[in-house]
Amino acid sequence: MINRRKIDRKYLTYFARVTNRRTGLLMGYLVDLTPEGALLIGDRELEISTLYTLQIDLPDEIPSDRYLEIDAQVVWTKPDTEPNFFRTGLKIFPLDNVDRQHLEELLSLYSAKK
Repeated sequence: MINRRKIDRKYLTYFARVTNRRTGLLMGYLVDLTPEGALLIGDRELEISTLYTLQIDLPDEIPSDRYLEIDAQVVWTKPDTEPNFFRTGLKIFPLDNVDRQHLEELLSLYSAKK
């Protein structure tokens, strides 16, 4: 598989809870993140090309409304190594300045050190 990422992914040590902003349903938890994309692990297979408005819960260390709102599209999905879970690749659409700052703070505080 060809890696088309322009920015290296950052694995998170904080597994942020992600919900569907419109329905309130839990979509899963973030595993890795860049300003352009994310890897989500959840208990349902999401349909490729579907657009979502997602709410990402932020830790207390980030001064905000306690969540980050993003628009994202499902790029791919496949079963996880754990039964009953799926890995989903998301393309994140451009963020406003405040949301981008919160995303960068999340990456700064909770990116796994290599």
